[in-house]
Amino acid sequence: AETSDEVTYLQYLIKLIHPVNELALYSYCFELVLSDTILEDQEEKLLEKIASIMEIETSEQQTIKKLMLQRKVVQTHRIF
Repeated sequence: AETSDEVTYLQYLIKLIHPVNELALYSYCFELVLSDTILEDQEEKLLEKIASIMEIETSEQQTIKKLMLQRKVVQTHRIF
């Protein structure tokens, strides 16, 4: 029931936000999750649920993931 409740709550939040630029919102969520520099399994599953609700394709999710992880490395280590 917890997963269902979580999805219902995420659907409610996303409906409230009514994103026009869903990839920007998804990347912002990703950035928040990475704020501690670690992407844990639970966080990754949460991001997958958010992407599913916003109908973001897997290839787009992977591109954003790669971009955000690389940006975090650049920010942390100052290496391009």
